[in-house]
Amino acid sequence: MCPTRATFSFLFFFLLVGCRESIPPGLQLTDTQVLSDTTYIVSNPQIEAKRVLIEEFTGVQCSNCPDGHELIDSLKHALGNRIVVVSYHTGIFANPLPESKYDFKTQEGTELQNLLAPSTGYPALIVDRVDFGQDGNLVEDNLSVIPSLVNQQLQNIAIADITLSAEAVSTDSFLITVEVVFAQSITKDVYLSVAIVQDSVIDPQVTPSGTIQDYVHRWIFRDMITSVRGDLLFSSPELGRFIRKTFATSIRNSELPAPESVLYACGWIHLANYDNSQEVYVFNASCTKLK
Repeated sequence: MCPTRATFSFLFFFLLVGCRESIPPGLQLTDTQVLSDTTYIVSNPQIEAKRVLIEEFTGVQCSNCPDGHELIDSLKHALGNRIVVVSYHTGIFANPLPESKYDFKTQEGTELQNLLAPSTGYPALIVDRVDFGQDGNLVEDNLSVIPSLVNQQLQNIAIADITLSAEAVSTDSFLITVEVVFAQSITKDVYLSVAIVQDSVIDPQVTPSGTIQDYVHRWIFRDMITSVRGDLLFSSPELGRFIRKTFATSIRNSELPAPESVLYACGWIHLANYDNSQEVYVFNASCTKLK
């Protein structure tokens, strides 16, 4: 196991450089603008099947981390959009290699690690932010149990649903709409988190057999649209409560740094009492392609 480890405002910016010291932050985003926030009650809310959020802690210098990547790839291949993946590059083993073109570390990723997994070995995964062992630890570093935990969560009835959609209003501007509906009443504050995730970026990765120069990095966390802890969505939502929020964002450069990559907005609805591992549970998650 490898041991564990900017704030970007809401516009994208990349510079391609060769040496580690001058690698700039991966994305710079402008402040989020909420264009609309609508809520009302619907009868007979339509809820899709439960989707599972997998949060991964990883790093390009962690030689064991490709085992976690391979497991997630196999789950994604089998389950498709039934799982949502966010990979946080944190800790000293996430420092770029001398030959790296990109720096995948983010300040917000580190803040999320401190909230969810302040002390862990790598690779480490969190499934729906569930404390399966009820021991105050959300992290599962035994990769062999992850498929059964994911399947266990998939069997649960979804008590709330979330969908995301994106509309390009110009070459460089997007509207991201999040819709949430509750099929049961929840007597707690429910929060919304929305993140920018970049998939399929080619850059070096250390493996047990050496460094692979053209390694494909998947589902890289880039930034939060909401706050790191999540934004309050609704207090004690009742059955049929529907909420729609629309965020506006612009791209400074129409060129992404990695032309083979894809950019997504991924969101999840959850509890947010980070002092209690039993009260950060994720109800549902979803993604939409941006670019």
